[in-house]
Amino acid sequence: MSQLEFREVINEQEWNDLVLTLPNYSFLNSSARYQYLSEVGGHTFRYLIYKENEFKGIVAGNIGHSKIFGKFLECKHTPLLKDANKADWSEILTFCKDLGRTNGCFMVRTSPLIESDSHLEEAYTENFVVEAPIQNIDALISQYFDMTKSEEDLRHDMTDSTRNNINKLSKNPDISVKVFDDNSQFEIFKNFHEQTKKNKGYTDRPAALLLKELQIQVDNHMCYMIVGYFKDRPISIWQCT
Repeated sequence: MSQLEFREVINEQEWNDLVLTLPNYSFLNSSARYQYLSEVGGHTFRYLIYKENEFKGIVAGNIGHSKIFGKFLECKHTPLLKDANKADWSEILTFCKDLGRTNGCFMVRTSPLIESDSHLEEAYTENFVVEAPIQNIDALISQYFDMTKSEEDLRHDMTDSTRNNINKLSKNPDISVKVFDDNSQFEIFKNFHEQTKKNKGYTDRPAALLLKELQIQVDNHMCYMIVGYFKDRPISIWQCT
């Protein structure tokens, strides 16, 4: 007997507010991401999950396409559940598989933002889930900071060489940093992005699509560009969501 209820999203603000109550957050679960995927013509879906009329979590994703195998269902950084047991995880995996079959998908792929969960591992085993390799594209250009840590703790986590370099740069009057919350740095970001793709040797979506998503993030007040300068010339840029 089904214990979980999967509700369609009616109110964008309600979705964003509930997503923020979950243990882990990703911009991939924001309404801005959903809007972007919808606008570029993708088949997207998202559901609020309730149990006995209490909010328990979310599942969101899209239907992708492989030239060789056809359609697949992908849930990036979901499903996410609060205080879930094995039965809850099994039910949501079944829900995703049924959704995939309905849409003619050959595969379902999930990647919840969870480091370790014994109940989820048991559900994976019961449902014959196979672990897939993680693409290293994002790892080439992404960095993660634990924002629950103080600046002092973050410095302590650095290697000696990194810490020393930061100390030197912070004392150099030719080095400056500016933060932007608009699209004024998009062209600079595009140039750095294209150079990084070329130097790192990986394939990414066209820059126009990337900037389209970033514009939606700007419109939703969730996109920041941190630009580093040497003698007023941009030498580095970070995009933060």
